[in-house]
Amino acid sequence: MRMDICLKGILEAVSAMLLAFVLYPAQSVAGAGPSEEAPAAPEEYPPDANVVQVDFAVKIDPPLVKKFSQYNSGLVTMYRYRRDIGKLAELAAESFRIDLSIGKRDSGWKEEIVTGSLDDLTYNFTEIDELSTMLNRIGVLPYWSWCYVPEPLQQKPGAWKEAPVSLAKWQEILRSFARHFREAGIRIGYHEVYNEPDLNMFATFPWDTYLQMYKYGVQGIRAGDPDAVVGGPAAAIVGYPHLSRFLDFIQEEQLPLDFFSFHSYGDAYLPKIKVVQDMLQKRPYYNTTEIHLNEFNPVLGRPGDTELVRRYVIGVDILDAIEALLEFSDLTQIHWAQFMDASSGSDVIGIVDYEGYERAAFNVFKIYARMPVDRVKVTGQEAVRAMASTDGHRASVVLWNRSDSDQTQSVELKGIPFSRGDMRVFRVDSAHSSYGDFVDGELVPEEEMSGVDTSGLSWTGTIPPNGVVYIEVEDGTGLSELTPVTVGKVVRKYHYFPDRTKHNYAVFSERTWIAYLGMRDEESAFSLVGVEAEALPAKVKVSFVVDGKVRRLDANSLLGVRVDYQVGGSYRKAVLFHDGLYDPVGEGQIPWGTRTAPDQAVQIPETAGEGIIDLAGYAPENWTGRVIISFLMRNTGANTRAKILIRQCD
Repeated sequence: MRMDICLKGILEAVSAMLLAFVLYPAQSVAGAGPSEEAPAAPEEYPPDANVVQVDFAVKIDPPLVKKFSQYNSGLVTMYRYRRDIGKLAELAAESFRIDLSIGKRDSGWKEEIVTGSLDDLTYNFTEIDELSTMLNRIGVLPYWSWCYVPEPLQQKPGAWKEAPVSLAKWQEILRSFARHFREAGIRIGYHEVYNEPDLNMFATFPWDTYLQMYKYGVQGIRAGDPDAVVGGPAAAIVGYPHLSRFLDFIQEEQLPLDFFSFHSYGDAYLPKIKVVQDMLQKRPYYNTTEIHLNEFNPVLGRPGDTELVRRYVIGVDILDAIEALLEFSDLTQIHWAQFMDASSGSDVIGIVDYEGYERAAFNVFKIYARMPVDRVKVTGQEAVRAMASTDGHRASVVLWNRSDSDQTQSVELKGIPFSRGDMRVFRVDSAHSSYGDFVDGELVPEEEMSGVDTSGLSWTGTIPPNGVVYIEVEDGTGLSELTPVTVGKVVRKYHYFPDRTKHNYAVFSERTWIAYLGMRDEESAFSLVGVEAEALPAKVKVSFVVDGKVRRLDANSLLGVRVDYQVGGSYRKAVLFHDGLYDPVGEGQIPWGTRTAPDQAVQIPETAGEGIIDLAGYAPENWTGRVIISFLMRNTGANTRAKILIRQCD
């Protein structure tokens, strides 16, 4: 069977090469002459061409932040993780969620994670430690969904979805895991209590029983690791009654909920997000709670869905979803379902197939991962949609054809921030980069030009129905703001959403140590994000890159970086470092750290847009070395944005 597939792939590849020769000749790139002389004026565009203009000099919102991660069911074996886990790094995934399937004998674990008896619990850490460590090494956070009911807690053998016989032992098990990872130096990014407890397929107990499982579970996790990020309920059904009861219960019990998680399959994901936003907005107790859509696939549920997810046509759905989900600043994590085929015969919906081959969906996520975060202006979109971005070293634009016919497309690339560069054009369609369509699944450039003059640069070609084209121009330095950077050891992040009806945003990338803040269309709003870290250098370099007319609207107008210092087990001192936009009369408290106004405010002396923060110099006595660094932008006027980079001093 595999030989038949290969033969068909060869024939289709040859046909695709001939077709590409006809449709996409080298002269489809204007301004690409390798000489230092100015290129000839570009030829007229084909009469039926739609022209998209990209202006890399004009920033727009929201930025292309990398909040799109991956999910796997608990059926995947360690053999396949060892083979394929490194592929996650190519997707810039922040985290990787697995419903761990504890107590469910058909899981992918070689040995049950928890065995023994109620009086003598036994833990098998070997495989979960190995997987967690592999993820840590590639910069991806384990996101463990603690489900289902462990064998020693089952009411009878095989009753993994019935209520545990002892909530105290449920708490003890989660405490033991959290403490184990902390003591082993393995960072777990997110702890989620259970998976889909509102679905009979995974839970036959009443909703009130789950509320108690959540209570005992988060108390156990925090007892084992006080720094743990905890949440739930991983809801399958997004509706008011049971989820409102969940939120009311947590507030009544004064429990932590760092993130609210739910799932969505099919096209109706946007209304579900708004339902969750509305529930949280009505309850200020949850102003620091992130929203996680941690099982998501908009195609599943359509006719022929399992075939669609394996073929190139899913690419336009992925890009549509990315563009739509970027609009929700409090939606901080999205996990695609799924990263890998669950098995060879069922749940064959992975972006990586059972044998480790990368499907078209993988390549579309890889394209998005390659795009810089700073988004730029695109005009002229019709049947073909587009997003574009740059970081000064790479200029990127992705186009996708949402129509049911071939589209002759021209793209004008204006304002590229370097004069010469190397240009590559990639395709994902039935003839390119789609293993599920029996062609080579590797994402490789279909066109390449070196040393092109970027002034007047354009591209023209045909994009087939549901096809994707990605154009990338680089300056040849090898530099990129997407390159991972280490400044200190990250403990966790903090978020603040005092008004979820507003469109402002605040994002911190712990992969690159860059914060992105923006007001969008809001004159007044508070954009705030923080990172708790330790093992930092004595001094750090801070750079403010500001776009738009930042101005003082009132006493609360502010742009700065705040450092809260830990002494003993609590935060005792806070220093605000600002670039001049600050008024001591303004409200200074934030919902973490000292939770008060800063003890001291310092204007950072800048040289060429860079300043130095002397962390050790401002530290109080008996400082533990741990800080929370917060990035603040408040009431600076509409269409203003700031990028703040933290770096080690040379």
